[in-house]
Amino acid sequence: MSLIHPQAEFHPEPEDTARQWRHKLRREAGKLLPGERVASCGVKRTGEIVELWRDSAGGCYWKGVETCGSIWTCPVCSAKIAARRAEEVKALVQAHEKPGRAVYMATFTMRHSARDKVAETRATVTKAWSRMQAGKAWKGLKAHFHVMGTVRALEVTYGGNGWHPHLHVLFFTDRPLGELGERRLADRLFDRWHGIIDRMGGTTERGGFDFRKASDATTAAEYVAKWGAGYEVAKGPLKEAAGCSVWDLLKRSTNGDHLAGVLFMKYAKAFKGARHLTYSRGLRERYDLRDPAEDLDLALDGEEGGERVDPETGEVINTEAGCLYTVDSVRWSFVCRMKATALLLDIAREEGRQGVENWFDQHHATSPYRPEDFGPKRPRREKRIYREALDRRTGARTAAEVAAEAKSYVRKHDEEQAMREAFRRDPYEVFDRLDDRLRR
Repeated sequence: MSLIHPQAEFHPEPEDTARQWRHKLRREAGKLLPGERVASCGVKRTGEIVELWRDSAGGCYWKGVETCGSIWTCPVCSAKIAARRAEEVKALVQAHEKPGRAVYMATFTMRHSARDKVAETRATVTKAWSRMQAGKAWKGLKAHFHVMGTVRALEVTYGGNGWHPHLHVLFFTDRPLGELGERRLADRLFDRWHGIIDRMGGTTERGGFDFRKASDATTAAEYVAKWGAGYEVAKGPLKEAAGCSVWDLLKRSTNGDHLAGVLFMKYAKAFKGARHLTYSRGLRERYDLRDPAEDLDLALDGEEGGERVDPETGEVINTEAGCLYTVDSVRWSFVCRMKATALLLDIAREEGRQGVENWFDQHHATSPYRPEDFGPKRPRREKRIYREALDRRTGARTAAEVAAEAKSYVRKHDEEQAMREAFRRDPYEVFDRLDDRLRR
C-alpha cells in the first residue's frame, strides 16, 4: 500500500496547458529545495532585462533568466533535456542499423521494500551495472553475441513497495541474433545480473527482467530517454499500481500532501549528481558522431532569431522570429509574482507581441523605465537605472529619499510582515500599494 496520503488527489485545471503545469511543478520543486538551482530556474534574472524570444519554428522562450539544467528535479529542464537526448540516441540507432545491424532493449531491476532508502537502492543498482561490465566474462559475452556497445539510462519510480530505481539499456549488436540467439543472450544477461545483485546483498527475479528487440530507432530512443518527457508531466491521475513518477509526487505536493514533498526532497538528495544517460566507450565515435552534450547545454532554450523561408516558394513562414518583447526588472518581478511565466509564453505563441502587450495593459503593469534606458548605445548598471527611474517617478533627488519615504510609510501604517518583506525585496512594490490606497 502506498505511503502517499490517499486524500491528496490530483485535480488539474482544464484551462492550463502542459507548459503551465511544468512551470507550476518547477515552482513547487523550488519551494521544496530552496538551496538548489531549481529554486531560481526560469525566475532569477542574469542581467538588467529579460527578453521574450520566438524561434523559427514558432516556439517561445525567455532569455536572460537562469537555467538549472537539472534532469532530476526540474520538470521544465527535464522535458527539454529528454526530448533532445532522444534525438541524440535516435541518430545513433539510425547510424547503427543502416548496415543491417540490430538494437536490443533490456530492463534491469532488483527487489525492494518500503523500508529501503532511495540513496542505498540507487547506489546498489548503479554499482551493479559497473560490475556487470567488468572482467573477462563480460568481454567474452560481448564477443560471443557480437555486442558492439551499450547505452544505459537510470530511472526511478515510487510505489507501494517504496523506491524502485532501475536501468533501461540498449545493446548494439553487429548482426541480428535471431530468436534463439535473443533467448540465449537474455539468459546470460539475467544470470550475470542476478549473481552480482546477490553478492551485493540484494535479490532479483526473472519477472522483473525484460529483453526484446527494438522495432525502430524512435522506439529505442524513447526507451532510454523518456525520463522527464512531456507526457510524464501531462495532466492525469497519479499512477498507483505500477508506481508513480517523481513528477507525480510534485503534483501531490502542490495539493498539500506533505509526505509527497518529503519523499521528493529525499529523492533529490539521493540523485543529485547522478548521470541519467551513459554511452559505452567508443560507441558514438564509431559512427563519427559528436560527443553527447551536457544536460545544461540541452536545457538552454532557443536559437538565434531569424526568418524561416520556404525553400520551394521563397515565402517567409514566420515573420516574428527573434526577440518579441523586452521586460524590465520591475515588470519581470510582477510576472513572477503573478506566476505568469508560462502563460505569457503561450500568449506570445498564439497572439504574438500584441497579445503580450495587451496582458500587461490589462493588469496595469506599468514601469518607471524608458525604452532608451536599455539601448545598446548607453549601457548602464541596473542599480543606476533603477535609481534614476525612481527619481523620475517620485520627484525625489536621491534614491535614499525614496527608500526613506517608503520605510516611513511602512512604519506609519504598521503594515503586516509581508509588507515589510516586500519593501526589502522591492521598494517599488510598496509604492504600488500606496497608489492603490490613494485611489480608494
